[in-house]
Amino acid sequence: MKTLVIFFSAEGKTAGIAKQFAAAKGADVFEIVPEQPYTAADIRWVNPLARCNKEKMGKRMCPLREVWKTFPNTIRCISAFPSGTAQRLMW
Repeated sequence: MKTLVIFFSAEGKTAGIAKQFAAAKGADVFEIVPEQPYTAADIRWVNPLARCNKEKMGKRMCPLREVWKTFPNTIRCISAFPSGTAQRLMW
């Protein structure tokens, strides 16, 4: 069974874990990258005016830089997001 690990990482921590996991499982990886990268201020969730909160509260999508790729014969997908920061994403 082929596995695909899909991840979003604003600061690189989730990327490292997702890539390690994928390597251990022999899985393909796909990184979700926003068109406009997040800055440290954008992801400071304790600030009600931070971009992450505006997107979440406004139920706005975050446009992606890269369109979804096709991964033939993939049966299982595993997604990884930073804790509490899974944003709405536009595919």
